[in-house]
Amino acid sequence: GALLYMPGKYAEYYESLGGPVVLFGKPGAAHFAAALQAAGVSDPTRALHVGDSLAHDILGAATAGLDSLFVVETGIHASDIDALTSDAVTRLASEEGVPAPTFAISKFG
Repeated sequence: GALLYMPGKYAEYYESLGGPVVLFGKPGAAHFAAALQAAGVSDPTRALHVGDSLAHDILGAATAGLDSLFVVETGIHASDIDALTSDAVTRLASEEGVPAPTFAISKFG
């Protein structure tokens, strides 16, 4: 596989050089707060975040107080789970060091 440089890696490197860094995006709470505000939702318990990344989507939703729906089969963790069971999802979340998602599905459709 190819080495990919994602924004977080650039920020990490720039910060190591002494540059100031302000992060905005998943899993940051400010990202989710802005999305809720844009949607006109004042109570995060009335929202559901859908995503395929435990480290970005599920962690971010949990940090922001939102329920989460983890999409497995068509997402980045597709090869990490053989069978979609609650135990498998909880185990993978634990291995990734993030809270377990509220809900999980194989895919949409």
